[in-house]
Amino acid sequence: MLDSGHAVESIAFSGLTCDIVGGVRETDKAFWQRAMPDDPEGYALQAGCEAAGRGAFGLMAAVVRSGPRTLAVCPLFKVDYRLDTSFQGTAQTVSRVIGRLMPGFTHMRLIGFGSPYSDFCAIAIDPDLDDENARIVLRALVDRVLAYGAAQKIALFAVKDLQDHRVPAFAEVLREKHFSPMSALPNCAIDLPYTDIEAYLATLSRPTSIYGEYPRIFAVN
Repeated sequence: MLDSGHAVESIAFSGLTCDIVGGVRETDKAFWQRAMPDDPEGYALQAGCEAAGRGAFGLMAAVVRSGPRTLAVCPLFKVDYRLDTSFQGTAQTVSRVIGRLMPGFTHMRLIGFGSPYSDFCAIAIDPDLDDENARIVLRALVDRVLAYGAAQKIALFAVKDLQDHRVPAFAEVLREKHFSPMSALPNCAIDLPYTDIEAYLATLSRPTSIYGEYPRIFAVN
């Protein structure tokens, strides 16, 4: 079974295979490092979140290969999604009462591309692929996930926090597959007037540091 952490059956797409496995930790770490070098939301974050516990989410990953060579990896998650998540005020109160009485009316199972714990859809793709071959690989990935969802009788799919400029071919494939874009909360950034991280840390007050020292950053190797 998938949730036991073992790979399920492969499906061939024009010489490619796409597997759904039990999480990012079952994928090729070296591939992630080549596809997303030094990215703060790459393999280390994804694997660390899996190791910390799954909570309400069923964590998986889709892996596209050509023979033994990995071409693309995308984290996935399953969740019991509340259809009234965006409701507010009286509408939300009424919906939650209905949900307690008839859970099937306000909930649907959802498969999401990306990680529920990261700020963008961290899809890793072989940097040596040109745009045309990238689209072929990503079509295989999306088709496999849709087929898996259909087999599980899941009809709701989402892509969490896709940033088109990171993997433009993925956005193109999703449009081909009739995914519709929806606005989400923006990620905010601010330019800091420091030459490096040490200069920034030196400006922090003592209470913001750990035990009076600079904050420590942990990563999973």
